[in-house]
Amino acid sequence: MKKINKIDIYFTISVFILFLIMCICSPLMGDDYGNYINGSGGILYTLKYAVYAYNSYEGRFISRIFLTILTYNKFIWNIINPIIISAIYYLILKITNHKDKYITPILVFLAILLVDEEAFRQVYVWIAGNMTYLPPMITVFYIVYLNINKNILHKKTVNITLPIITLISSIFVENLSVCLVVELSFFLIYYYIKNKKLNISMLTSLICSITGLLIIILSPGTMNRLDTYHEFNKLNIIEKVIYNIPNFINYTFIRNSFLVFLVSVCIILLVNMYIKRKYIKYFIYIYMSVLPLLTAIINYIKTFGINISKLDFFLNYNNLYINLFWIGYIIIAIIVIIKYILKTKDYINLSLIIIGVLSNASMMISPIWGGRTSYATTICLSVAMINIIKSFKFIEKDNKIIKLVFGSILTLFIIFFIWGYINVYKVNNLREKYITNQLKKDKEEIDVIVLSERFLWNSNPWDPNGYLAKTFKQYYHIDKNKKIKLIFLENGEIPNDK
Repeated sequence: MKKINKIDIYFTISVFILFLIMCICSPLMGDDYGNYINGSGGILYTLKYAVYAYNSYEGRFISRIFLTILTYNKFIWNIINPIIISAIYYLILKITNHKDKYITPILVFLAILLVDEEAFRQVYVWIAGNMTYLPPMITVFYIVYLNINKNILHKKTVNITLPIITLISSIFVENLSVCLVVELSFFLIYYYIKNKKLNISMLTSLICSITGLLIIILSPGTMNRLDTYHEFNKLNIIEKVIYNIPNFINYTFIRNSFLVFLVSVCIILLVNMYIKRKYIKYFIYIYMSVLPLLTAIINYIKTFGINISKLDFFLNYNNLYINLFWIGYIIIAIIVIIKYILKTKDYINLSLIIIGVLSNASMMISPIWGGRTSYATTICLSVAMINIIKSFKFIEKDNKIIKLVFGSILTLFIIFFIWGYINVYKVNNLREKYITNQLKKDKEEIDVIVLSERFLWNSNPWDPNGYLAKTFKQYYHIDKNKKIKLIFLENGEIPNDK
């Protein structure tokens, strides 16, 4: 395995710098306010609170400890989060083992940036989502990396640390815990078929990951949380899966335009290689490009705040015809990719596809969906598609036109996100100063400036009598009996500021 090249290192540093800026500029939001209050009690209180949470409303014991500590100590999280994202990016580049210098690093960078907008806000800059879903992703890609580099897999340090890492990672969040169990099972079976013996390190790690999965899904907190969804719980497992098919389609494809772009390009390239009959080729070309392209255009137009409600039909994942189209899309993709796997014996990409599909498929017996729950699906499938696409010669030669196009798109999005989060930082500073001034004047109703929901998740206390407003008041030392009123800036200034 060749060493990582300097270009990859430069890209990884760029990832770190970008996310460092975003983290520094992002305020606390959503559940972060409550986690900050709990974290302020110190390490011992944090551990007691994690035990309480485990027994009352969630089994995510390890992630609960991390996110509570790091919310209170956000200045540490500002550094740790970019390191985690950079580590994921670095491992992906190692997994791709690309011969080109620029196109693969750019595509991976874009795949990370252009996830579903909701997933972006929930996973990258919201501590409660970030510390739950990102750390186990490192383990997912690290296991793939170890199975590409068998010499590292057999080292004593790996034999000792891998089971510990998998046990800890399996107590972060349910769907990724399932993914780790299946991933280790896949590589354990593959290793046995290939070498006619068991790999003790992976077997031990599998046992640890199963233990972690049982710890998290059988917790009293998990049971209590699921019991609140009475209507969903009445359904049998087949009814639950059928009920969640629209959610699977929505969170896997409709919302993830860049992933769909990668899947479509990948399938079109493979069809061009494997399918001889022209009318089948042309049908697949049209099927895999026209509606997906339209969906992508609508998604990105809406993302920039432009109202195009007349075209929302194409994003309606509850519409029967839209569902049927994407089911057809999935079937074509499965058939073509199976043909590719059988021909190439590409078990690494097969493992990434299984992990990616399973991450969302495991959610089909759950009543709770969100951008954050689908993050692993988006990234794993994107990496698999990039891995297949890069095997074509026009990528290996670092095609100048492709490099220029995607390099320009990446540059524009980096500028967009830096601009957006710097603006968020400025507005949040204004919000905090304005709240402080009003408290000094002992106003009965506190005006709270609305922060951008394009860049932040649940950062505004829209629920006047709910949990978010309650913890928001505690965080800003606003008396619980005072009312809060949300206001929008007018031309960058507070309206009627006195």
